[in-house]
Amino acid sequence: MTTETLKPMSHSHSRLVTFSQCPLSYRLAYIDKVPAESSDALEIGAAAHEFFEEYVSKGLEIRFEKDQDAIDAMAAKCFQKQARNQDNYKDVLDICRTFVKAYKPDPAYPIVEPERQVAFKKHWIPCSWNDPEVMFRAKIDLIEEPAEQPVKKIRITDYKTGFSGQLNSFQLDVYAFVASLLYGNLEQVEIQFYYIKSGFKQVKLLEVKDLDVTRIQLEALMERIEGETKWKAKPGQRCLNCSVAASCSEKPSGLRAISSPDEAKTLGVEIALLESQAKAKKKALNSYCREHGAVEAGGLVYNHYPQENMVVDMGPFLSALVTYQIDPKEVLNPDSRAIKKAMKDTPGFQEAVTPYIGYDVTTRFYSKKAEESDE
Repeated sequence: MTTETLKPMSHSHSRLVTFSQCPLSYRLAYIDKVPAESSDALEIGAAAHEFFEEYVSKGLEIRFEKDQDAIDAMAAKCFQKQARNQDNYKDVLDICRTFVKAYKPDPAYPIVEPERQVAFKKHWIPCSWNDPEVMFRAKIDLIEEPAEQPVKKIRITDYKTGFSGQLNSFQLDVYAFVASLLYGNLEQVEIQFYYIKSGFKQVKLLEVKDLDVTRIQLEALMERIEGETKWKAKPGQRCLNCSVAASCSEKPSGLRAISSPDEAKTLGVEIALLESQAKAKKKALNSYCREHGAVEAGGLVYNHYPQENMVVDMGPFLSALVTYQIDPKEVLNPDSRAIKKAMKDTPGFQEAVTPYIGYDVTTRFYSKKAEESDE
């Protein structure tokens, strides 16, 4: 593999994430352009998104009439637009039907634009999607606008075809930032992840005046990518869903994707067994360290480390809580952080209770990184 700097044609949120997770995967996919493998999840997601766009933009009559046959026909049409695994059609149809049951146009945002494509040249100048100088592209699942002009607030929705997931704040910030470049008077962006199967929504309200931080993040990451020469691999769990894993020599062995409920149950049993074994082995190591001292292995140091435990003279301490109007429920728990917070936040309270607080030093068995244990 050569090490010269290679500049991709353009950037996008998904490409930036790929680079952050694994630079080698980025190079294989977007610079070397090795053949990408599809997956059931990708096929289902793509077909479902085609349906969402079709239904929101062209399904007015169907929406009002609740014509189930027409809805199913629209789902079938979207699924058959490309050659896809026919075994995935039932999953796509279920997602489409669930989406239809839940979708309700919001009168506060009567102007809807599904699958909005936006592109920018250098200095964030809007351009066409296929402009030869395009720097950044984004495809937003749904933008909703109020009727009032000028537009000061919009809503952005990103559809997820699963039940739930972890909030990707950076993705929300990126979509809000690029959308803000399209509306000269925009002040706020309400942006949400909408999980179709569960109906769960993760919502974030962003102020346009705060989005310069996102621009700085984007530009720094794009500059880093365009100056990259090493393209280092970061093998791990993500390799299971990597579209170019078949062309990568760095992927770990032994990882496998779960494709059925039986496989999920089998893996659950394996995890329970491994956790039980780990617990027993940790107990044995605990006993060894108690007799012989620290053990360094795998970049970690296992040992019995000193730990301070707060000891409180409860009689006068409770009197002080009453005097300073502090609810005992907020501070009297096994975690001393609540007491420390009250001491910090309530003027005079720390001085009043310090004489009634002491500390016992015990030890607790756990591991630290090797460099941390030397501190």
